[in-house]
Amino acid sequence: MHISTEPGVTQTIPKKIEYRPSTLRRLWEAAGAFLQEAGPWIRLSLGAFLLPFVNWLGIPSPCAAALLLAVPTRGTQALYPLAGLAASFLFRLIGGTTLDIWQYAGCMGLWAVLLFYRPKTLPSLVAMAGLSMLPRAVSVMVTGNVLSSLLACAAVPLCMGLTLAFQRGAVLLRDSRPILSFQEKAFAILLALAIISGLGYLRVWTVNLGQAAALLSTLVCAYALGGASGAAGGLLCGAGLALCGHDSRLALHMALAGLAAGLVPSGKKRWLSALSALGGHMVAFSLTSFADPALPHLTALVGCLLFLLVSERPIERLRTSGLAAVPTGRGMEGLFVQQRLLRWESAMRAMSDALPLVAGQETPPLTGQDLAPYLCAGCPEREMCFGRNHPQTRELLDNMVSQVVMGESPMADYPNLGDCPCIRPEAVPGAMGQLLQARHAALASQAKARFERAMTVTHLTAMADAIAEIRALTGGETLGDMQAAYQINKAMRDLSYPGSLCYARRVDGHLQAAIETDALAPLGKQPHKLLRHLQQSEGLSLGIVRTVKNRTELEELPLYSVEVGVASLCAGQQSPWEEGRICGDAIAAKQFPGGRFVLLLSDGMGHGPNAHWMSSKTLELLLLCLEAGYTRRQAITAVNGMILSGADAEGFATVDLMDLSLWTGEIESEKLGASASWLVRGNYIKQVEGSSLPLGVLEEVEPTSQSFRMHSGDILIAMSDGVADVLGDKQQMELTISESLYIQPQRMADALLRSALLASGGIPKDDMTVLTMLMVDRNRSEAAQGDWPKV
Repeated sequence: MHISTEPGVTQTIPKKIEYRPSTLRRLWEAAGAFLQEAGPWIRLSLGAFLLPFVNWLGIPSPCAAALLLAVPTRGTQALYPLAGLAASFLFRLIGGTTLDIWQYAGCMGLWAVLLFYRPKTLPSLVAMAGLSMLPRAVSVMVTGNVLSSLLACAAVPLCMGLTLAFQRGAVLLRDSRPILSFQEKAFAILLALAIISGLGYLRVWTVNLGQAAALLSTLVCAYALGGASGAAGGLLCGAGLALCGHDSRLALHMALAGLAAGLVPSGKKRWLSALSALGGHMVAFSLTSFADPALPHLTALVGCLLFLLVSERPIERLRTSGLAAVPTGRGMEGLFVQQRLLRWESAMRAMSDALPLVAGQETPPLTGQDLAPYLCAGCPEREMCFGRNHPQTRELLDNMVSQVVMGESPMADYPNLGDCPCIRPEAVPGAMGQLLQARHAALASQAKARFERAMTVTHLTAMADAIAEIRALTGGETLGDMQAAYQINKAMRDLSYPGSLCYARRVDGHLQAAIETDALAPLGKQPHKLLRHLQQSEGLSLGIVRTVKNRTELEELPLYSVEVGVASLCAGQQSPWEEGRICGDAIAAKQFPGGRFVLLLSDGMGHGPNAHWMSSKTLELLLLCLEAGYTRRQAITAVNGMILSGADAEGFATVDLMDLSLWTGEIESEKLGASASWLVRGNYIKQVEGSSLPLGVLEEVEPTSQSFRMHSGDILIAMSDGVADVLGDKQQMELTISESLYIQPQRMADALLRSALLASGGIPKDDMTVLTMLMVDRNRSEAAQGDWPKV
């Protein structure tokens, strides 16, 4: 079975792709893979190492303390920023620079406090940020002059403000939306400037690392977003270095280099942008002092070389982040639609915030006072038993209730009731049962109310996010591509295409277009001829997203393509050709706009028609929610509620969800009761595990999430528990995968299923399904095939 990355089309991958990257490129990709795996601890350690050097306007750096407060760490992760701070202090000590002991003392003390207590509210977070800067401020006021004291005191409110900015930005960036908000953009720019400013204190031979990083960032902005963004980025980077004491003429050098690099048309060779940037640098050099250049030539050359080595991943992320979007002209009608959508979105979010909280979420423990209404109902001696003169009655009943709650029998306490005027000890078990039943009913009611509230909040939030995305698009977060429109119109004229271009726009940095065909003209293979002509003559790689009546929607083809192979057997089935059995496993695959490819595998409870209905219905609902704009977590929560609220909600289904970006190769894995997946990269095999419960078991569902990146030639393997259980432990599984390795995903899926069938004795005891996915570079794949791929 083949699944294509284009709707309704099957793509095949050749048996052998003749491509051997250079040694330098392979070393660079290996280093990138290592950095991807070690990303979290490297980012935290590097940030804690560099941020203590950021002294804008002479104010002692508050950035390191703000980073510690803004980024929560747990367990061994807490050691990463400590290692960065220690390395930074040792660097100062060995390099002979000012130690700034009080800064490191405050950060170390803050790190130690955060191990045991982390503020949960913004006021307490801000207060702790200010307290972390007080030791240095007090020491400078005691030993320093007036100016130093003022600068040290200025670091206190600056640290409080940076903590708020870092904390807010870190929260926003956890949600990987395609369009960034203003706050997210501001946080990303602020953090980048802080890192560049920190690097400005480091030098390798005569090359200043901060200046090289500033030029690298400027060139990336120019190459991804154009000359205007490159010039603006250069000004910001130069200003950030100037605030730390560098030559202020750096801003002119960076701006001219970014402007020159952005003059190269998008899609051209990257080295042309680097050469243009060097030309801009020489122009800036001619406008400033020849004797003492602000940006040395060697530093400029190093920055350009680093730009040539940067992978496409950060550039694509910058293009798709929404930073490239510029507002277009808005007429009165557009403003009216904007206002109505804004009111709709605000109402949705207000409804979500205004939903009442469920009362009694923290239920107090049971006491003897709770038992009294059931035990003493209608008893004439009740007031005397629980009066002030009989505290032993309350103590006795409290002990009995606590024993029942702990699962112990209170029979030994029944005779003690004889010391009290109670004449109904035989009624204690029944009263206790009524009390526990009432408490369980109250807890169940509260759990149901919380579940229904969470479901309502999930749907309202998903709808508000979808409205916000529509509002951003209608408000100008797309950019009309006049060059692409000209190229498509020219190709249509050359081919005498019977139709007209509706629009050609850049959405999230990628081209989308629509063509409307004349009503009476037969389409035939005209769209495919047009796409082939655009690729060969104009260099535009487009694919058909969908065709509705006489309108054909086109989208820029991503950098990567995938091929999926599936092999499946039902429980008790000895051959794939044996009929009359229904497999309880289900698979689904769908490519969404923007180069997003979603692959799902589900295993319903048991096997047979009921299990198949449960698994297929689960995947159908998940895809519909994702298509409606729900995030993965929102879709999982919503579908879990739908399953539990069903008329026959007695089953469950495991879910293995893989969300792949065909532009960057990044994959987000969500597992709910699913077996481990396996990533194969050459001779390296990595296990991707999950420990969550399936959908339809509990009202509150929490999937196991993992993120990693696939490279061209990588194979991802997912399987149901019927295969994973019979193939044994990790060592046996790795051996089986190595023996079944094929470059064709379908052959590999068949080989793995054959091995599982042999391991089970020839007759599977449970449903077996193997899912394999190969990702390849689209350009290399098309070149190897030798002809135009069908779309």
